Amino acid sequence: MRETKQLLKDLKDLISKETGVSPEEITLNAHFEDDLNVDEFEFANLMVTVEEAFNIEITPGDIEKIKTVQDLLHYVEDNL
Repeated sequence: MRETKQLLKDLKDLISKETGVSPEEITLNAHFEDDLNVDEFEFANLMVTVEEAFNIEITPGDIEKIKTVQDLLHYVEDNL
């Protein structure tokens, strides 16, 4: 299992690649829509990328609960 610090770095890299947001702007408390200006299409693509990168499945109900980078980090940690 990956350490939280490494997992966060990997997630930041994925988020940056998928959304064009610089890694420096991506903090644990950053809200995808409000802080990072990620629209629904980008967010959906990001969730698919995360699923593929970590070999997990994120259900539609769980996707609705993921609002911040920290939410995503916890979800990935809990489902690895």
